Amino acid sequence: MLDGVSDMPARRVMRNELHLASVIFANSNEAIMITDAEARILSINSAFTQVSGYTLDEIYGKNPKLLASGIHDAGFYQDMWESLIATGSWSGEIWDKHKSGHLYPKWMKIIALKGEDDLITHFISFATDISARKEAEQNIEHLAYYDVLTGLPNRTLLHDRIKQHVAAAHRDKQRFALMFIDLDRFKYVNDSMGHAVGDQLLQAVATRLQENVREGDTVSRIGGDEFVILLRETDTDGAAHVAQSLLDMLHQPYEIDGMRIPIHASIGISIYPDNGLDIGTLIKHADVAMYRAKEDGRNSFRFFTTEMDSRINQLFSMEKDLRLALERNEFHLCFQPQMDIASGRLCGAEVLIRWNHPEKGAISPAEFIPVAEETGLIIAIGDWVLHTTCKKIAAWRRQGMLPLPIAINLSLRQLLQPDFAQQVATVLEKYDVPPNELELEVTESIMLNDAQVALNFLDKMRDLGVRLSIDDFGTGYSSLSYLKKMPIHKLKIDKSFVSDIQTDPNDEAIVRSIIALGHQFKLSVIAEGIERQEQMDYLKTLGCDEMQGYFYARPLTEEDFVRFACDANRTADAKCIR
Repeated sequence: MLDGVSDMPARRVMRNELHLASVIFANSNEAIMITDAEARILSINSAFTQVSGYTLDEIYGKNPKLLASGIHDAGFYQDMWESLIATGSWSGEIWDKHKSGHLYPKWMKIIALKGEDDLITHFISFATDISARKEAEQNIEHLAYYDVLTGLPNRTLLHDRIKQHVAAAHRDKQRFALMFIDLDRFKYVNDSMGHAVGDQLLQAVATRLQENVREGDTVSRIGGDEFVILLRETDTDGAAHVAQSLLDMLHQPYEIDGMRIPIHASIGISIYPDNGLDIGTLIKHADVAMYRAKEDGRNSFRFFTTEMDSRINQLFSMEKDLRLALERNEFHLCFQPQMDIASGRLCGAEVLIRWNHPEKGAISPAEFIPVAEETGLIIAIGDWVLHTTCKKIAAWRRQGMLPLPIAINLSLRQLLQPDFAQQVATVLEKYDVPPNELELEVTESIMLNDAQVALNFLDKMRDLGVRLSIDDFGTGYSSLSYLKKMPIHKLKIDKSFVSDIQTDPNDEAIVRSIIALGHQFKLSVIAEGIERQEQMDYLKTLGCDEMQGYFYARPLTEEDFVRFACDANRTADAKCIR
């Protein structure tokens, strides 16, 4: 009796522990399964049912192999059981099959329970569904290696695959190609139609590119509107065939938000091992070749050559010097007089930018302007020209100089800025310059490339009161329908038609037609490149209104131009700067 009484507290403790274990088993967030020594299922908790979809009635007495996903081979399970028997436990990641059939990953730990005779009596597994964690890991990996917008491999993954191809191609003595693709005029789509349309266009381009290369080739987006394609096991002939096919495919119009958007591309190609043995060199050379395709007219492809490498080194060097030139104020303006033929008076001037490099001396605009256009520095340089010109016009007005329209050349990059019209208006207001004393020259090619954008800008300038002219007229085959819509004041005949006007009947016919056309539209016509008296006399007989060229004056410094203006218009009783 006494023994029974003394056992009661111990039994109570045991019952409490069993009750506590039962509560933990039933309410645990981990999926728990208990089997006998023969791996027959004896018990599961509710968390196990939630994870696997099975109730105890459905799997009681069965082997856990019914959960097998089929992903793991026999060796995996053999290693698991050997570890479990040898050490008494096993833990690791495993994929199982849900009752519904879908597969899911889980982290599982199995413990072998032994009795007093040291024999295994039960196995207990504890598991956690890690689907959410695996999905998060996959998302992180996707963000690390794939472009968010298009789903294409990004620069990091591209570099990894090129590295693999370099190793394989070196081992097997094979070639492969890198194609650097840049969409022509994509910035115009973004600026004029909005970034949402631009994003949809990039996605459509990505889809077309993927659909038009072989399985095993890599199409990647490395930023903006730039794509790189890795073509495995190919040579120059194969790469040329693919490049032309891609150009033909890409320029087919895209239907986006009810709009038909045409787009072209420029493609540069480098070949391993001919054009480089490492990732950086191959990509750089493909990029260089792409820029050559743009220089040669766009919508084309070019293979890298060593001559291009020299050209790009010069480009990088000049780009660096141009940035320093802006910082160091190395640019200055010259002014080429424009003369009225009938009266012989000065009627305006064209602004020309000049650059004196501290080490290289005077650098021709024919050298640095194309580089500025290509690198985008033309926007900053053009802004400097606009501010400096208006500042000088304002200073001349304060000093009493006869008002003259001063002409500035605009580039396509400047004009494509969405707020450029407002920039012009702000600068005029800042320096208190009357709009009609500023003349903006746009080339005929600008009208052809982006007619609607140009027309919108010209309309805003007309409303503002700024004078407008078309430079190099006759060289771009412009449509008369556009000319009719342009709110311009002047046509400028390109000097290529003037130089042989007395000896070449074709040039004479073109000049005569431009003058007649301009007068039909009630526009002034100015000829540039006048170098001889007989050219001036002949153009006068054809009815040309204004002229400029070395016959009158070379581009003049500010001081020389002021003196020229006073002398030229002295007979007209003009006020001169004192």
